[in-house]
Amino acid sequence: MAFQLRVEEIISALQEINHPKARALTVSLEELGNIAVEELCAALDILPGEATFDLGLVAAPIYAKHEGQRLPAVVAHYDNADEWAEPPPTQRLAI
Repeated sequence: MAFQLRVEEIISALQEINHPKARALTVSLEELGNIAVEELCAALDILPGEATFDLGLVAAPIYAKHEGQRLPAVVAHYDNADEWAEPPPTQRLAI
């Protein structure tokens, strides 16, 4: 057995020790998150928000593309479904 760290935990540890590459690696992880959420949202016909690293997690909001659009079942179990009712952002990300 080996002690396992998730990528977000590695980034958090690098930030905690003020490692000189911590910021660049955080940005890279956020960029990967943005690419992934764009692909997922295109496949599900929904709108992506910007991926950010905060509180030890990389997360990206998603929004309905059309009024009355249902939350896709494939992602419904990842967060509180009540959050889906929030309106989409007024300004879209350009990736």
